[in-house]
Amino acid sequence: MSHHTTLNSVSSSDPGTLQVGTAKVDITSPADALPPGYTSVHDPVYARAIVINNGTTRAVLLGADLVGMVDDAYAELTQQITQEVGCPPENILISCTHTHASPRPGAGFRASAPVDPRYVERVKKGLFEAVRQANQTLQPARVGFGTGQFHMNVNRDAIHPESRTWYQGANLDGPSDKTLSVIKFVSLSGEPIAVYINYAMHANLMYMRNQIGGDFPGACARYLEDVYDEKLVAIWTSGAAGDQNPLYIRLGEPAVAAMKRSQFAAAGGDPSDVHGIAQFTDAVLDPKILDRGTRLIDSIGLLMGEEVIRVMETIRRTATQTKITGALRTISCPGRRRTNTGREGSPGIYEDAEPIDVRLGLLTIGSIALPWVTAELFTPIGQRLKEQSPMQQMVLVTLANGSSAGYIPDDSAYERQTFQVLGSRIKKGYAEGAIVDTLVDLMDESLYG
Repeated sequence: MSHHTTLNSVSSSDPGTLQVGTAKVDITSPADALPPGYTSVHDPVYARAIVINNGTTRAVLLGADLVGMVDDAYAELTQQITQEVGCPPENILISCTHTHASPRPGAGFRASAPVDPRYVERVKKGLFEAVRQANQTLQPARVGFGTGQFHMNVNRDAIHPESRTWYQGANLDGPSDKTLSVIKFVSLSGEPIAVYINYAMHANLMYMRNQIGGDFPGACARYLEDVYDEKLVAIWTSGAAGDQNPLYIRLGEPAVAAMKRSQFAAAGGDPSDVHGIAQFTDAVLDPKILDRGTRLIDSIGLLMGEEVIRVMETIRRTATQTKITGALRTISCPGRRRTNTGREGSPGIYEDAEPIDVRLGLLTIGSIALPWVTAELFTPIGQRLKEQSPMQQMVLVTLANGSSAGYIPDDSAYERQTFQVLGSRIKKGYAEGAIVDTLVDLMDESLYG
């Protein structure tokens, strides 16, 4: 099936001696400027930056404790970074942890009410400031890659045992990639400078709590930074997690949603309105359940952090002479528009709609490939890319450089009546192959020119 691909831009550099700088900036909302649907701050959220210089060009890895980033904010930030650091746009990789407890700048998480401009400005300034500071702390460094295993995610597209319809539940037999990827940056003497982490699991344990927080990715990053006495910056990124939940989610979204639903209905709301329940801030929540949920989040963060440390310690081969390349592409896929309603469990009805543009690209640092997509991909797409990748050291980063396409299921998943599939704006049979083929082509071009 056909799709249209647009060549945006490509950059490359000769190998050079690596320098790395890092920074971490608090982007937590001021207490008097909380976004709609939020009542308090549970834990601070941050922007974290790694700036890489090989003497001939630079690259930026910027991570944010945000649910996502609107395209306008990405475009504005990319322009600022390009002017400040001097690296081309295709060498900039901005990703969000997808914590459901920290809204994107410019809009609350599924909220229609206006967002306090003070919050928006704090986030935007914090993201840029992290890059600016990182660019001022460059030091000679080495980079290495490794992978581990973390058995905490699970496929979330399941058949309900009673209704026999599709719902969001633990599907232990569904596709799920347990790989935890780690890129470490160390000084020439071996002291850790930064770590770049990738894992495929939704950060939704704090969803519905109406509190700002970093969820388990934030807990993992804070744990690692504490272990290394704040001398290391840890950026957590999401892999192909569109169909992946935490295995142990009972104390997260479901428990809080159950507490809120009846109170929301008593206040005149529709108990089937998931987004309305999420924004409902007058509910009285059981502090014991919230505390147990917090302990679960911290435990996952600690255990994930320990696996990261184990992998870091097993990485023996590191490089200081590195080539940096970057490339941007846009693919256009036939679109669809849903004409009926219902969250899940029943078929969707669709009409043709305007094509959907999906932005994607590739950043390479030496032998390490960082393909990225501005969407939430299902795990089988990531697994297919891994199988076909010409570069062994590969980390697929999703929810990167804006948010152009939403959920992108693999082709076989379109038969499921889950909310991600029902809500996808791309017709079946187009996106999976186009994404994989384009990213493999970019890696081939990087390797062979």
